Amino acid sequence: MAVANLQIAGLVGKTTRDKRPDIYDAVHRLIAQAPVEGIVGALEAMISRPDSTPMLSTIDVPTLIVVGGEDVVTPPRDARALHAAIPGSRIEVLQQAGHLSNIERPAAFNTVVTEFLASLLYN
Repeated sequence: MAVANLQIAGLVGKTTRDKRPDIYDAVHRLIAQAPVEGIVGALEAMISRPDSTPMLSTIDVPTLIVVGGEDVVTPPRDARALHAAIPGSRIEVLQQAGHLSNIERPAAFNTVVTEFLASLLYN
């Protein structure tokens, strides 16, 4: 429960915390149910992973970057840096969402992903 209390504010945007307690509570429950070993393992893996930033310019496949406008884990400025570094990439900022934009704004998330995929089929 303590880990969930610490992580929730970084994962769920302010708008969702203020206006969608159902989503906030569901995400909080999911985090609280995660085994401590799993959380520690995931955090250790993220800390020890190599920096791939220099390789971003070599990506040569269609790339969609989706970020919540209220994301504090990977803020929009970081997503814009990814977009600038990946040639031909597309970025979508979903306002009123945090790091879990697919959960906080599922219709908007599905729309941008569907449009992106459709653009690949019809180009």
